[in-house]
Amino acid sequence: MENIGNYLGVILLFIIGVIVVKKVTSCILKLIFGILIVLIALWLLNVFGI
Repeated sequence: MENIGNYLGVILLFIIGVIVVKKVTSCILKLIFGILIVLIALWLLNVFGI
């Protein structure tokens, strides 16, 4: 749990991403943004070694 800041950063990124996806009206764009957010979150977890 020494990387609590990294956890909070990923959670914040996810929340912001969800808000952005809700504001996008196209279903295809929602899918693309959703996948992109998940991939970025997984990449950050991998980079910081959480």
